[in-house]
Amino acid sequence: MPNRTRIAQDGTIIRETVDTDSAEPSLLHTNGEPQNDYRGSIDMSGTIATSQKWWQKPGSHWTVTMLVSIIISLFTFVFIAPLVFTTTGSSSFTESIINFFMMISPYVILVGGIIGQILYNVNVANKNNRGYKIKDYMLSPLISLGSVTVTGLAMTLLTLATVLLISLMVVALVLAVLMGIFSANR
Repeated sequence: MPNRTRIAQDGTIIRETVDTDSAEPSLLHTNGEPQNDYRGSIDMSGTIATSQKWWQKPGSHWTVTMLVSIIISLFTFVFIAPLVFTTTGSSSFTESIINFFMMISPYVILVGGIIGQILYNVNVANKNNRGYKIKDYMLSPLISLGSVTVTGLAMTLLTLATVLLISLMVVALVLAVLMGIFSANR
């Protein structure tokens, strides 16, 4: 037997069980199931009002996770990136390009850690609309570390790919000149 919750004229909440066999015909659908009576009753089935703790609210979550992300990104920017991305005196064109990537990489890693955290907060965290959970806070530093690491690897691979592309272009140019010289002598 289905339950029905309604509000009486004096404002009291009345919960009652509706017997589908003896219910008023106006309260039943054509298939015999009870329907909402919009003449003063409210269907409250499945609605539970709960209050959120301070750490479950969006403002608290965003503040804490962004601060953690900024701290992790700044730590990487100040201590780790200079060890990995060092610049040398440039004596050739290729070394100048490598130095350019090595110089901007720490800044790109700093921004990449913060952007990775923003993307996590927007796309993954709090999909149930009942407040942020502890797992959202636990995954936040891991996401920030992951985004810093992925950004660093991407910059390293971009530097390597640029050097390889320039080397291939130089080799192709040398081969083209040699082929032009040998084919002109025929």
